[in-house]
Amino acid sequence: FSFKYSFISTVIKCLPITAPEHGRIVMSGSYETDQEFSFGQAIRFECNEDYKLKGDREIYCSATGDWSQEVPQCIEITCTPPTILNGGVMVPRRLYKENERIQFNCDTGFKFNERSDAVCTEDGWRPAPLCIEVTCDPPKVADGSFVPSKTIYREEDVITVDCKHGFHFDSFSGNTAQCTKNGWIPVPKCVWVLLDGNIAKVRTVTMTMRTMMKMKETDIEEREDICFVDLFPSQVPILTKTMTQTKTQETRDGNSLNKPLIENME
Repeated sequence: FSFKYSFISTVIKCLPITAPEHGRIVMSGSYETDQEFSFGQAIRFECNEDYKLKGDREIYCSATGDWSQEVPQCIEITCTPPTILNGGVMVPRRLYKENERIQFNCDTGFKFNERSDAVCTEDGWRPAPLCIEVTCDPPKVADGSFVPSKTIYREEDVITVDCKHGFHFDSFSGNTAQCTKNGWIPVPKCVWVLLDGNIAKVRTVTMTMRTMMKMKETDIEEREDICFVDLFPSQVPILTKTMTQTKTQETRDGNSLNKPLIENME
């Protein structure tokens, strides 16, 4: 007996694919709408502007003659109002389209993480709208100390700074600093009152006696803490005259004085 074998070669094909609405098919070589595809061939999809893919970006013709996945959809890019912990969207809408922007604010004691607005994108809101708690680390005050002492401070917390002898708190608003969204205001710092000729290296303000004479009595009473400073070559400035006392001197000798003023110095 003799046997003869015959082999029938079958080419596996996949049916033509239609591009999704608001999208297109991307592949190497030419593409025709009624084109069949061979086993292993792959095609990619892209969406038009303002749309994004829902489904696989690439599918291929399988050994069974079926496509590996369904044709994806191109859906319009939209964003819903975000939920912001410790904050909220200003004038929210039901839906936002791509590149539309929102403004949001944060509750008291919180601040924006990066910025106060966000843009609707294919990947959601960018940057992500987020409110974080306002905190300040304990300041480093060289040549001084402060109270109260905490491991962390929150917005509106206040510290009182005490500088060492020969140093002065670098501020005209007293000796306190407050924790704010922008950090400690003013910056807690003790500066050395170092004499250089007739100049004290501290923050000063100059006021002539004639200018002071034009101030009302009520203004003088409210600023009793302002004192003149006599500078000595080898000593730190010594507070010697109050504003009201110097007013008497101006009346007596009629001269205009120009001396540095240091406020709230003890």
